[in-house]
Amino acid sequence: MLYCPSNEGYLRSKKGLVLSNLAVAIIAFLTCFFSYGQAKDKKILKFGFFTLPPHAHYDQNSKAQGPLVEFSREVFKEMGYELEIKRFPIVRLINSIKNGQLDGGLAFGKNEERQKIFVYPEMAFMNMKPAIVSLKSNKVKIKTLEDLEKLKNIGIYNKGFLSPMMRGDKVTKSRITQADVTRTGFEMVLAGRLQAFYTPDSEELKWRIQNLTGALNTKVLEIVYLPEDPLPLYTVFAKHLKHIVKDYDKILRSKKGKDTYISYLAKQTAN
Repeated sequence: MLYCPSNEGYLRSKKGLVLSNLAVAIIAFLTCFFSYGQAKDKKILKFGFFTLPPHAHYDQNSKAQGPLVEFSREVFKEMGYELEIKRFPIVRLINSIKNGQLDGGLAFGKNEERQKIFVYPEMAFMNMKPAIVSLKSNKVKIKTLEDLEKLKNIGIYNKGFLSPMMRGDKVTKSRITQADVTRTGFEMVLAGRLQAFYTPDSEELKWRIQNLTGALNTKVLEIVYLPEDPLPLYTVFAKHLKHIVKDYDKILRSKKGKDTYISYLAKQTAN
């Protein structure tokens, strides 16, 4: 005898299937909703940096490291944010902040051009001392702008920050575009392709000399400081984050003693 389900049983089965599918859909919606809420509550910001040892550099796995990376994470944590930090060539970094693809950059000097692109806080996390590195055999002495103009070729960061003396029209400059600008600059000085390499931050030059090995012989290089006032170094923000800059300044003002960036830097460079 052929068995046929009753209409009542069939409808009960169909109703159960619909309710089951509805329950799955509700669970899926709630899962997405709460996952989105958790991600939103995390307040993750994306910041970039260009290779700037000892402040910010990267390990063999391209993971950001250095005292500025640690210090920045701590400051933004106090503001309620988590930082995602990634390395970029300096030109791409500037453009990514300008276009809103990144929320900010860890370390930039201030000039008129950059003030049109970034939002600067009032507080700098440190002051820089501009300097050049040259061969000791060159016997470079810089006391005036004219002394700087006598150098035949000075390597600089492409789109990098220049101190007032280095902005002189008669100062011969050569832009370096490689990812690790400072290392390339040192190599070019040692090879005689540059008479000097410039950076607005002498800490970078000191770190490089202390950490050079092999062909980069530290005994033949010397740092020559430019006779200029110290220059402030800032963490900068994209324009869409203008509203949090005051909070950043407030946190930086509260840092005293061992909690300042200079203390972070001294601790790591001493190791």
